[in-house]
Amino acid sequence: MMQEQNKRKYACPNSIGRKTAIIYLRNYLTEINGRQVEKGDMFSEKDPFGGNDYIFYINADKFTLEEVRNRVSFLLKGKIAIGWEVRIEKLMKVFVRVIISDTTRKGQKKRLLPYPQSNKSFFSFIMDETNYLMTIQKWASRKSRIRVFHSLARFTKGNDLALSDITCKLMKQYEFFLQKNGMVKNSTSAYMRVLKALYNKAVKQRLVKDAMPFDDVYLGVDKTVKRAITVEDLRRIKELDLTRNADLEQARDIFLFSFYTRGMSFVDIMHLKKTDLKCDCLQYHRQKTGQLIVIKWEAKMQNILDKYENSRSKYLLSFFPAVVVENYASYQSALGKTNRALHTIGKMAGIKEPLTTYVARHTWASVAHDADIPIAVISGCMGHKDEQTTQIYLSSLNIAKLHEANRKVIELL
Repeated sequence: MMQEQNKRKYACPNSIGRKTAIIYLRNYLTEINGRQVEKGDMFSEKDPFGGNDYIFYINADKFTLEEVRNRVSFLLKGKIAIGWEVRIEKLMKVFVRVIISDTTRKGQKKRLLPYPQSNKSFFSFIMDETNYLMTIQKWASRKSRIRVFHSLARFTKGNDLALSDITCKLMKQYEFFLQKNGMVKNSTSAYMRVLKALYNKAVKQRLVKDAMPFDDVYLGVDKTVKRAITVEDLRRIKELDLTRNADLEQARDIFLFSFYTRGMSFVDIMHLKKTDLKCDCLQYHRQKTGQLIVIKWEAKMQNILDKYENSRSKYLLSFFPAVVVENYASYQSALGKTNRALHTIGKMAGIKEPLTTYVARHTWASVAHDADIPIAVISGCMGHKDEQTTQIYLSSLNIAKLHEANRKVIELL
């Protein structure tokens, strides 16, 4: 009896008004095609531009346009009264948008007019760029742009932006939005630099007049305490007996090879080809910048090559099969697996900081600086465009020296 009363209480009457439909969808658009709509999968709002529309945004990665359309149609079937309508559409592959519109003359006056065709959508421009990066296999750049695109779509609550909408005020608001959601200064700067690069490309293509929208946001890189370990830590890692665990042994060899090759990045190690080793020199172009790096081949590098050389592979070191290296998703999985193994190795060696492939690069720079090698030489060895980047790598070492100096002064008392 109680169940029947509850059903009557929440039942949706026929020919309901627009406001009732909004409340009804809020209450019952909680599952789609048998799958639960989680808290982060949907949000709703009044038209942010002052119109009379009410909009539901649903995660298009989880629910398809057809699934949302079927569910909404089922909930509202035969219930639409005169004076309102519902539209369901996909918004830039990010959201499925359910728009409940006021179709009266009053509502139509306030509805937002579409952008003129000459005013290109910024979201469309970003997606065009990500598709282009996919064709030239710039996977990391593509990933960073997709990440920024999703973040910007959350900031605008799914509303598209024209290129002319990118102003100083909007970018300052977006920067505040990122900071409010817990993003640190260097991360917000990275997002802004991606947007600036995209915007500048649009300016170069004469799609928009440069309004210099990034003049008031932070685009620099703050010095942070980078992770680098000591020579003693390296020795402990090298001396660990890992013969019973092939995954750990391989991760250690990757880490040591990176250190031996002046902090070579994981992606560059994986893409080294046999043709890159000639005349006792390793010559390769960095995946990140395209810069040519030349390294004298040493005996310790050869020891690792002897363990992982594969006569049937075009790659110099067969840490992973070629199919893993050439598929971006598989490559990311291999990097994650290596870093998890290094984390375990770090604990075994008594190192407090989490050990990753990235630590090898910073460690080489710190050890070289400790050996009184000039910063200009270290910068050239690591393939940095300027010494400022190298200084950021060495900031943790400088801080450690300051701590040591302070301790010596205090001990004089």
